[in-house]
Amino acid sequence: MSSNNDPEFPGIFRKCNWVLLLILALEAAQIVWLIAQRRLVLHDGLFQVMVQYIFFNNAAMTGELPLWLPYLTHGTTAAFWYTVNGADGLLGQVWLHVAPFLYQVNFLSIAYLGIFFDKLILIVGAWLLSRRLFRSPWTAFFVTTGLMAASVWEMQPYFNFHNYYALPFILYLFHRFFDTGRWRYALGAINFFLLQALTGMIYVMAVSSLSVFLYFLFYFLCNREKIVPFL
Repeated sequence: MSSNNDPEFPGIFRKCNWVLLLILALEAAQIVWLIAQRRLVLHDGLFQVMVQYIFFNNAAMTGELPLWLPYLTHGTTAAFWYTVNGADGLLGQVWLHVAPFLYQVNFLSIAYLGIFFDKLILIVGAWLLSRRLFRSPWTAFFVTTGLMAASVWEMQPYFNFHNYYALPFILYLFHRFFDTGRWRYALGAINFFLLQALTGMIYVMAVSSLSVFLYFLFYFLCNREKIVPFL
């Protein structure tokens, strides 16, 4: 629990980083294949893509967000649907404001790239946390790929992993904060938590915050001899 030595990435990326690159390559290959096939997401995922398209199209054609969607939402305000379904995903929040420059780009490519960007946050966070907890890089490989395979359901990409895709990163950054005493790690974890709340279902904040609290509560109880002097 020393704050004197603080390497930015303490061997986690420098050692066996080709294993992480293998995971990223597998995920990138899947996204490229989906884009090349122009495959539509199904189930509730198709609904999110439809709502996203309406928002992006309106932003591209008129330069502003639609204020209401009379037929799709039966007259309810578009602000609610924008918050819940309209631009889920971190990259979507950025692309929505540059939509006039993307009006000739295939929208399915934009939608899938947004999903891929959010998957990267989950992959890197899971890898960093796994490399902290396990000695073998192949164990980290198994944990990271297992998490991705079990939690990312392509037919419903916004109602599952988007609700917690930043949690591994949040746990890792708080660990770095308690290891080093550097406040930038705590601020980074809080920012990722807020971004996850903004790009997912808002009521999941209670579950996510409870998960982080209980994780570190038991971590503190099991490491009292280190935590108490640090505090």
